[in-house]
Formats: sequence, C-alpha cells, structure tokens
Amino acid sequence: MQRLSDAKLFNAWLQGVLGLELYLESDEPTDVVPGQELYVQVAGPSLSAHFNSCVTLVSGSQIRMRVVPPIRYLAATEDARVRADGIVATVERESESFDVAVVDASRHGIGIASPVAFERGESITLTIVFKGLSVTATAEVRYCRADKKQEGKFRIGLLISDLKRLEQAKWSRLLSEFAA
Repeated sequence: MQRLSDAKLFNAWLQGVLGLELYLESDEPTDVVPGQELYVQVAGPSLSAHFNSCVTLVSGSQIRMRVVPPIRYLAATEDARVRADGIVATVERESESFDVAVVDASRHGIGIASPVAFERGESITLTIVFKGLSVTATAEVRYCRADKKQEGKFRIGLLISDLKRLEQAKWSRLLSEFAA
C-alpha cells in the first residue's frame, strides 16, 4: 500500500473482503488514519488487483478501508505470500543447525526470522514440520537485514532453489495449510 499524500509505503495482510470493504492487519505500527487515501496492490496466485482506497477505521493493527473503483487486474508479477505465524523451521548450513521462525511463504520463497545472519547468495537446507507434514528444501539467501521488531534477530528472504518432486507436492499442501 502507498499513501497518496506523501507516497509512504505500508504492508499489511488481507484478512477479509466484504463487498468493497477490505479488512487488513499490519505487522508493524502505522500512522494511517481514517480518511487517508491509499493506493493498494493485492497479489493473488495468478492475478494482482490494483486500486485506490479510503481508510475508514484503524484500531491497533487492524485497518479497514473502502475500495474506490475502478479495480485493475493484471497478471501477477510475483508469487502471492501467505502469513505463517508461529511456525518453526530448522536451518542447516555446513555443520550448524538451529531453529528459525517462519514469517511468510510463497510458491518459490520463504521469509524467516533468525538469530543468525546469513550472506546473500548462501545456500542452506530448510526443514519445516507442520501438522504432521515435513518438507525439506534447499534455498538461497536473497537478503538478510536486522529485524526492526526483534532486537538481535535477522529478517531473511529465501528463494527455494531445489525442491524434489515429492517435496514440491508437500510444499504446495503446506502453503494451503498456512493459508487456512
């Protein structure tokens, strides 16, 4: 999302839609207030929706807004991400192994919060066990930066670089479980 008055960017998770009303939740505090106009992009599996909106209510991390038509639909240029709060994964690199928190995931990537920093381009092995389903993948570190919300932790973006056929089917099922 981008506020039209000053071009400030915001991120939030879409929680629901009722007609032209959108219900969102922000992971970070925002200074969005009712009456402000925002440009919004919502990413889906194959399409993205682009439109202006007007904020109607802000309560803590909850934001409600009304879509201002028209809505433009375009071919998706990136994978839709799903939130994955409370999921723990194990990361292995060389002879080290440690737990990380899964923040979000998509068809080809995963965001984690880690107590250890990684180098861009580094290859790691990631294992997630969730609801009895275990998935192991090789991933490449795309970025690593200090986590603004958790001191001493790092926010890391991983691109899944190797997922065997059976693991790919399990990964798709895991994403469905995260989204449920």
